Amino acid sequence: FMLTPIFILLSGAIEQGRDTPPPLLPFTLTIGGRRLGSCASIGSSSTTASGRAANFHTTTYTLPTNTQCPCVAPNCTAFEAAGWSVDTTVTVLDAVRTQVVVVYTSQTSIQITRTTTLYSDLDAAETVLEFRETSNTQSDVICGIDVLDVAVITGDEPTLHTFNGSSAHRFDYQPGHRRLDTQDAPPPWGLGNMHGPNGQNTVADGYRLWTDTSSAVKNQTGPSCVALCQQDTACIGVTLSHAATTGINDCYLILNRLNYWDAESEYSSWTKQYPGPPHTNAADFGPTGGRSSDPVLPYMAVAGQSFALVASIGWSGNWKARIGWNSSTHTAALKIGHDSTKLCTPLEAGKSLRTMRVVTVNVTASELVSRRSSSADPAGPLAREGFNRHRRFMVQYKLPKDPDSGHINGSIVASWSWIGWPQTANESVQLWHVHAVKNTSVEMYWLDAGWFNGGFPNGVGNWQIPISETVNQALYPERSLARLGEVAHGSPNRVGFITWFEPERAHEGSYLATKYPEYCLGPGPDYLVNLGDPDAKAFLYDYLSDAVTQYGLDVLRIDYNLDPGPHWEDADAKTNSTGLTEHRYVSGLYDLWDRILTTHPGLMIDDCSSGGRRIDVETLARSFPLWRSDYAGQGDPTSHQIMSMGLSQFAPISSGAVFSTDPYLWRSAGVVGKTISWGSAGWQSIVSSQSQIALLNEAVVETQSLRHVAIYGDYYPLTDVSSLSETTWAAYQFDLAGQEGFGVYFRNSNATDPSMVSQLQGLSSTKRYSVTTFTNYSVDGPPSVLSGTELADMTIHLNQKQSRLIKYELYY
Repeated sequence: FMLTPIFILLSGAIEQGRDTPPPLLPFTLTIGGRRLGSCASIGSSSTTASGRAANFHTTTYTLPTNTQCPCVAPNCTAFEAAGWSVDTTVTVLDAVRTQVVVVYTSQTSIQITRTTTLYSDLDAAETVLEFRETSNTQSDVICGIDVLDVAVITGDEPTLHTFNGSSAHRFDYQPGHRRLDTQDAPPPWGLGNMHGPNGQNTVADGYRLWTDTSSAVKNQTGPSCVALCQQDTACIGVTLSHAATTGINDCYLILNRLNYWDAESEYSSWTKQYPGPPHTNAADFGPTGGRSSDPVLPYMAVAGQSFALVASIGWSGNWKARIGWNSSTHTAALKIGHDSTKLCTPLEAGKSLRTMRVVTVNVTASELVSRRSSSADPAGPLAREGFNRHRRFMVQYKLPKDPDSGHINGSIVASWSWIGWPQTANESVQLWHVHAVKNTSVEMYWLDAGWFNGGFPNGVGNWQIPISETVNQALYPERSLARLGEVAHGSPNRVGFITWFEPERAHEGSYLATKYPEYCLGPGPDYLVNLGDPDAKAFLYDYLSDAVTQYGLDVLRIDYNLDPGPHWEDADAKTNSTGLTEHRYVSGLYDLWDRILTTHPGLMIDDCSSGGRRIDVETLARSFPLWRSDYAGQGDPTSHQIMSMGLSQFAPISSGAVFSTDPYLWRSAGVVGKTISWGSAGWQSIVSSQSQIALLNEAVVETQSLRHVAIYGDYYPLTDVSSLSETTWAAYQFDLAGQEGFGVYFRNSNATDPSMVSQLQGLSSTKRYSVTTFTNYSVDGPPSVLSGTELADMTIHLNQKQSRLIKYELYY
């Protein structure tokens, strides 16, 4: 059994043939009740093997610039001081990559292997920790593994930047920020920066506030408001600070299940809990149910005036991040790892365990020739450069690529058969849908849930071999989906074929739950199919691989509609361990996906997980989020702008739902991919009109034209996403090495400002650019040639609910 690797970015470039150990960021953990850390030393006396590798034994260990080691006696002991042997091997892999392997061996036979690959072109690295018990007896208990444990010297104005994850609300992926050196900073999630209809702060202690418009609460203040709050089961606290200072008399209730906030109507629906950290100088955050990006993305930055560290996590389960500020040393303490409440276990003889993946990127002020970020960007130039280096790291080294073309996978305009379609749509209805798609420039047809015996959701788990036994014969008389794939792939105008599966859930009474109960983890009625069980994993591989082959799938859509945490904990309780079930499960997930992708070169995996709730470095290395949020947002383009502008900073590939070909609405859903969600009525209207087909084709062509820059270029938000609403403009830019790029601008429905300055970043004042603008899909007029200064200072005028695309390329 193995866990996932960890990625760490270092500040210094690694040179071939260097004869000293490279600097590595520290990790800490507790073994047998003793806290140990890696930051004292890794070796002495070096030898070089064939000019490619160097071995070190007990030489002084160095740390990257602007970092300090938090492992200090008596609370923490260096491995060597605790009697562990330490051996290091450094191997130059190629012109930019160097691998560092450090092996720590205890006197009691526990062995820890840390494998770090450094990327000098990006100041980046990736690291894996693997634990192994090498004796014939059980190891001491291993707890509190902080894969990254470092004190960061940021300089003035230390700020934590974080992002909402996906929880099916309109603020999914919204970034947030908080100053670390103040007590009254907002919580470090995007919700902490949203405001009510009159500009008042709508968050206290990590919970959103709501201005209740009911007669019982409206205009209440002071003790009467508190009393009403205490009577309301949805109200878990109250703040009057803003009412006192602004003269607003509304009663601000803190709701524990708020999903939707509309600043104009003050409407909300109570469907999701959003706990958050309190207003202190420390913040703990991580997933709440075991899915890695619900409700917060595994992505963050600590930045100041002189230094920034960006970190992300590759672990498709529980993780924990903690940030604190030390006012005496002026350092930010950042810990990322496996919390002791989620992983604390001995290893059986001969067994192994691998940890999460952590990616870090360091940026110093001296590295930036020019400070590039919009004045409206709360990240500032250092964190923005770190976020863009992380994007480059993912694109160059992690995102799955087509084996033939080498292009990044997942950029898709697809039409799906869920919203606006009957769930029981039969083969003839689906074939009509396929032909409608083939009559346009839309790239893929997507069959979603409901085609199998029992339907969705209660038929989930009816995955059988032979796979024909799964298909609902009343809907598909031949008990196969192959006909859909054949028609989609046929001439003329081949389109791709996507089909939905949810292999990790089995509803009570389903085939898997009754035939193979040993594969299923409780509690019910929805069981978790245990990917840590080799037999269960092999069964799902056989089933899914057969489906890919027989149906001719181009995209294997994997949904995951349950929180696995309670199921892992229930299984752990039966074995007196903490965390082993989760770690075997997550490693099994990676094994399953890797085997499927190896067997079917060119296949793509869409990781849905209730709409974007399992997005992390590991899943992004194997899949992409085609449906990034279960908040579909029909009639809510602002929410799509928030999602696009937030998630683009972490995941270069994602798709947003579109319900119209109107340029303002279409562009609001992002630039790389689209999920057409206008249903059968929308398609009937489109295919009956050549002008509507032409308009759809123009929209698709525009999306295709932007992909190369949007994937491979740097990203710059030109307006503050953390305060984006119907009353503001939204704008962002992608720039490819200063050679070409584009900006997209939106004047939202209630934005009163008639114009904004372009603020395009990365342009040279000494160079000139060819510029074309598109308010609709056709060009507004002939190209103009502008200097970089003129282009950055261009004023954009729009009507409300209107957008504009500005493309530029270097002219001379």
